[in-house]
Amino acid sequence: MKMEYWIIAGIIGAVIVGILSYSYGRCSPTPDVVNQISEAARLQSVKVYEERIIALTKESQENKRLLALSDARYNTIIRKLEDIKKGKANVQKPTTEQDRLDRLNALGLTPVGK
Repeated sequence: MKMEYWIIAGIIGAVIVGILSYSYGRCSPTPDVVNQISEAARLQSVKVYEERIIALTKESQENKRLLALSDARYNTIIRKLEDIKKGKANVQKPTTEQDRLDRLNALGLTPVGK
């Protein structure tokens, strides 16, 4: 009688172990599933990286264009400044009263009393 209990207990234990191992096998991911998930994550990361590179490239091109415009404006201002400095060096005092009045009129200033 005792032997029959051990046999029944062994069969029940084997069934329980079988059920548990079957459940574990169905619930745990296989290497293929893990590879698919990691590949999808890698592709998503590559996509985000490439979009970011494209956005930064466009921003860099825009910055280069704006820099070229700024350099052109700067060079124009420097040329005008040099012209003004050269013109200032060539200015002479008016020699006659009429010369003084002509210069004031050229600047848009009306002399008082004239």
